[in-house]
Amino acid sequence: MAHDMTQIVTQPAARSLWGEIFYRSSLMLAGFFVLLALGNLAYKASEGDPWIPVFPLVVALVIWLSGRSLRYMLNARID
Repeated sequence: MAHDMTQIVTQPAARSLWGEIFYRSSLMLAGFFVLLALGNLAYKASEGDPWIPVFPLVVALVIWLSGRSLRYMLNARID
């Protein structure tokens, strides 16, 4: 009977752990794309042609939103 109780207690924690892992890894990947965009902006500004690279910022936003939605779905309780 104790085995059943430990399984019930650890299952939501494992679900929450995977949600956090996906969310934090998506944050790191999105942050990398933002850093690339900022580096490109600084490089172009030093050449006298400043423009904001929109595509890497959109990719970073999509990655962040997908990680956030994965965290929400994996942490959702299904009753």
